[in-house]
Amino acid sequence: MSRAIPIETIIESTLDGIDESVKLYQEWSGGEWLWNAPEYLMTVKIAENISKIDGAKYITLEDNVKYVLDLSHMKGKGQASEKARTNGRSDIVFWYGNEKPRAIIEVKNAVFRLNNIVEDIERIKDVLEKFTLQFGLIAFYMDRHYQKGKANQKIEENIYKIFEEIKEKYPKMTSELYFRKSQIIDDDTDAWSSVVILFKDK
Repeated sequence: MSRAIPIETIIESTLDGIDESVKLYQEWSGGEWLWNAPEYLMTVKIAENISKIDGAKYITLEDNVKYVLDLSHMKGKGQASEKARTNGRSDIVFWYGNEKPRAIIEVKNAVFRLNNIVEDIERIKDVLEKFTLQFGLIAFYMDRHYQKGKANQKIEENIYKIFEEIKEKYPKMTSELYFRKSQIIDDDTDAWSSVVILFKDK
């Protein structure tokens, strides 16, 4: 039996996808920041990078949540709540090689505060609590202009602030933070970062 692709490898490929989206959009647009781009650019680049990982897997985009959950297994009695938005779609679904869903990945552009991703976290939380998917990811891009400088430091502080708020709001989920610092831009008045937060049911 082939060994499942490590979660850390999937996360690294997800971060690569966001980073490549930044560079690609700047190249296409003559220097525009990624927050100006449509979110699906990130979704496609993330999926593209994950697809390059060696190992048995499938990736689907904008897949129907109800369909994905129907192919998963319930952990017990009950059913998905409205928070799972079963009539909606997940940005990326990562499948085992045996065609069983393993994870959902929700992608967000221009995240500045927890409220920007709460609905996506609620969906992941509900799905992980009630179904046998192994994990969920929130993948997002953050940038900011700070006239007084120290942009990289302030972006990093904001990322940690959001993560601490997540841990406080969702103590029943295991969460882990992964992000990459951007280069110093000009006089450090502008900065961006690619961020992934991993969620697993405790």
